[in-house]
Amino acid sequence: MAGALGTAIATISAVTGARERALGAIATDSIGNRLLWTPDPERAMALAEPLVAAIGLDLPKPRFVHVGRTPAVRRASCCLIYEVGNPKCVSCPRQTPAEREARLRAALG
Repeated sequence: MAGALGTAIATISAVTGARERALGAIATDSIGNRLLWTPDPERAMALAEPLVAAIGLDLPKPRFVHVGRTPAVRRASCCLIYEVGNPKCVSCPRQTPAEREARLRAALG
């Protein structure tokens, strides 16, 4: 996994000019989201940090929050989709914590 992610991050960085650290945050957030698809999200959240650490690549630690009883990734990455006229993602880190929590509650209950 380290080889595949490392290659993808380096290639995307070289082609787009995006910083490798920012791309690593996207990878960490994506791993956290995929882990939450499992039938046991509490166990998945416990496994997330050791998994990301084992991958290496100086990826940031995965972070999670509970929205009511539903776990969600507390994202470190931003897709920047709002810069092309679209609304920010529900969990976008580039909004106030209160706005993000309200939007997550509306989406997740």
